[in-house]
Amino acid sequence: MAEFILQENEINLKTLEQEIFRMVCEEGRRIMAEVLETLDKGLAKTRDRKKYRHKGSRKTTLKSLMGEVSFARAVYNVVDGSSEKKFVYLLDEQLGFENIGLISSNLAEKMAELVCETSYAEAAKTVSMLTGQTISHGGIWNLTQKLGERIEAVEDRDIELYRQHKSIGRCERKVLFEEADGVMLSMQGKDRRQGKKQEMKIAIFHEGWKKEGKNRYKLHNKQVVNGFEKASRFAERTEAKIASVYDIDEITHRIFNSDGAGWLKRMVDDDAVRQLDPFHAKQSIQKATLHEDIKTKLSRLYERGETEKLLMYVDAYANSMENEEEEKLRKLYSYLEENKEALLPYQLRNIDLPPAPEGLEYRGMGACEHNVFLAVAKRMKHRGASWSRTGANYLGKILALKASDKLRITLEDITRVTLPEESRKEIIEIMSSKKAPKADGKGYAGRVVRRPFADCARTPGRKAIDALLDMSNRMFGL
Repeated sequence: MAEFILQENEINLKTLEQEIFRMVCEEGRRIMAEVLETLDKGLAKTRDRKKYRHKGSRKTTLKSLMGEVSFARAVYNVVDGSSEKKFVYLLDEQLGFENIGLISSNLAEKMAELVCETSYAEAAKTVSMLTGQTISHGGIWNLTQKLGERIEAVEDRDIELYRQHKSIGRCERKVLFEEADGVMLSMQGKDRRQGKKQEMKIAIFHEGWKKEGKNRYKLHNKQVVNGFEKASRFAERTEAKIASVYDIDEITHRIFNSDGAGWLKRMVDDDAVRQLDPFHAKQSIQKATLHEDIKTKLSRLYERGETEKLLMYVDAYANSMENEEEEKLRKLYSYLEENKEALLPYQLRNIDLPPAPEGLEYRGMGACEHNVFLAVAKRMKHRGASWSRTGANYLGKILALKASDKLRITLEDITRVTLPEESRKEIIEIMSSKKAPKADGKGYAGRVVRRPFADCARTPGRKAIDALLDMSNRMFGL
């Protein structure tokens, strides 16, 4: 077979792989259609016949990783005493098609992963190429909105549980590290009237640092939260997320790192240890003056944790400067003075932290800037795109899960549909029958027919056809 493929120009490994893939997907679609129609017939038998009146069947198409699965399912007129006619598809309700549309969970998961890395148009092109069906960028966008809406609904449910002190977090940790920042995104349409650019708020929390290689660490159990909303609501969303993961009564120390912006001061209560983000602090010093010796002096004072001296020197340098440079140093002084209590990194304070969990370390903070890029900016800011608040918010929910390494498991939870127990036997029979030989019984080998062109000249094209037929026979046990 391999020798034949190499010698003939009409067939090669690429086309052979494509043909095998097409054949397997075609058989998979047939099995899926039969399973769906079997489930629909089961629902027809067990339905409340007084409430649901059978009005015939309608054909539809389910988009899946195998391609488009065409099948028929029954439509019912709902009799509920209302004068208004209402029609439903019981199969659609059973399988959750009304939640994300006629798209399989596996395909929805793949589409969500793609939109985290590339544009809607590119994601649509990739899915169409891999599955052999037509997916538009609008279809990808619609799915993203539906998934984002369901993810936000889960977050809103967590907020309600948090308000009622019924949070479900069970993980016990003594120390939690938190950071928050924002990213400005370009708006479009009616949302642009409220500001050409608007800030998406982002918060992360984790348990510590896990070493993965030489000088390489990863935040352990990192969770990302984001959204367009007021600081108080966003703080509540973040707290609810923490409470959904951790037993908050067991947390004794919360270390919060930020750039000191006004809204960030409302993110945690007064019991938390606040620190000014080292990157932003050093950056503000570098931008305040053009004199390298002054930059060096102020940076060293900051790194040594000499807060009082740092403020004194900034004030002194400002008094000795004029015009624009004096103004910059005055702004630096105000910035540092406002965040005076947070200037000292938590490691330099006399905080008696519990030992780090096994395999983890406590290190210097300042990961939010990088995670803002990974979670939002990489996909939404640097490609010249503009967004509606709703569209950006829902895509942001998916990106946050991706950055948290929780996208797949969360999508499984919100799209999972458990098939009826009474249908299991029939489904198993359908799957088993597809594996059985075409001809079954004692002494009868099925209908035997001659292969086309068997007595004709063996041209390269006919050799290729024979090779594919031989391969098909081996695949299906003929």
